[in-house]
Amino acid sequence: MKKSVILLAVIISLFSCGNRVKVWENPQIGVTRYTYIRIKKVSFYKDSTVIDMNVNYPSFAGGFTFGKDTYIDVDGKHYLITGSDCFKLGEFTNTDPDTWEKDFTLYFEPLPRKTKVFDIIEGTFEG
Repeated sequence: MKKSVILLAVIISLFSCGNRVKVWENPQIGVTRYTYIRIKKVSFYKDSTVIDMNVNYPSFAGGFTFGKDTYIDVDGKHYLITGSDCFKLGEFTNTDPDTWEKDFTLYFEPLPRKTKVFDIIEGTFEG
């Protein structure tokens, strides 16, 4: 009986470990052309990858956008963007006129859980 309980506990813990969300808080950014974008958190879910970001950019400079063709590159494989929480992909949006900031979330196809580094290609559209 004791062996059965221990075996059941091990099996349950194995299954629950696979369903945990992997989270990177304030990940290090290696190289970027855009110093005004900050990645606050990356969450690896089973069915999506969620990136919480902040932009600090003056709205009078024309706003910012992420194209509909934005993707994450991991070892040459592309994981497409699936949405955003507060602006329409491919259209420019402005930051707060007083603080020049905007928090937002981007949603992507799920990345492999073993991912250690990735590149975000914010669009291949002209301009």
